[in-house]
Amino acid sequence: MLMDARKIREIADYDIEEEIVEPIAILKIEEGKAFLITIKKFLKIS
Repeated sequence: MLMDARKIREIADYDIEEEIVEPIAILKIEEGKAFLITIKKFLKIS
């Protein structure tokens, strides 16, 4: 029974971690795009 509880917790932790990582990656991509737009404006590149 103890082994089953550990396995369930491991699966739950993995699912939670996966859900958190994905939005952070999307946020970093959006921040990167905004950064590139700002640099292009600064350098006057279209």
